[in-house]
Amino acid sequence: MNEFMLNFEEKMRAIEEMVRALNVRIEVLEAENTELRARLNDGWNDRVTFENVVEQIASNEDPALRDEGRKIFEPMLKKEMARKLRAAIKHKVKEMNGGDGGRTFNNYGTYNEVQSGGMNINNRQDGGD
Repeated sequence: MNEFMLNFEEKMRAIEEMVRALNVRIEVLEAENTELRARLNDGWNDRVTFENVVEQIASNEDPALRDEGRKIFEPMLKKEMARKLRAAIKHKVKEMNGGDGGRTFNNYGTYNEVQSGGMNINNRQDGGD
C-alpha cells in the first residue's frame, strides 16, 4: 500500500506540474489574443458602417460595378437586411444623381429644373410641372 501511495503522490506532482505549465501557456495565449484583437480592431469597425458601405457602392457610376459591390456584401446579410441594402443603395444613387429626374432641390425650398446643358431653366415653388 505504501508503494501505491508513492506512485500516487508522484503522479499528482506530475499532474500539478502540467496544470502549472498549462496555466502559464493560457496566460501567454490570452496576452497574445488581446494584442491581436487590438491590432485587428484598429478602427476598421468604425469605418465599415452600413451607411459607408451604401455610399461606397452607390458612388460607382457604372451599374455593373454597383451590382458587383452589392453582391460582395449580400451573402453576409440576412434576407431582410439584404433587401434594405438594395433599397438604400438605390435611394443613395438617386440622391447622388440629383433626385427627381433632373430637378435639384435648392436651399430656398424650391426646385431648380436642369436641362442637359446644365442651365437652370425654371425655378418653381411647387417642385413640379
